Amino acid sequence: EFLAGISSVAAPVLGTGGEAVAAIHVHGPAYRFPAEGAADDIAASVTEAARRLSARLVDHAVVEAERGEAPWTT
Repeated sequence: EFLAGISSVAAPVLGTGGEAVAAIHVHGPAYRFPAEGAADDIAASVTEAARRLSARLVDHAVVEAERGEAPWTT
């Protein structure tokens, strides 16, 4: 999505099939976000947070599937 004067960084959270099921997003006014020289660090942090959440979702789905508790994973 685009809004004039706003800068943002987002990364997908992936489900068990590798599909995007959510996103992590940060934004702020373009005149101060990202701070000078911080764009790469912010992008890396958002990407890492999305990767970690994706891994936790997949791990949780595997455990539930092993217990027979996750019909949504099939």
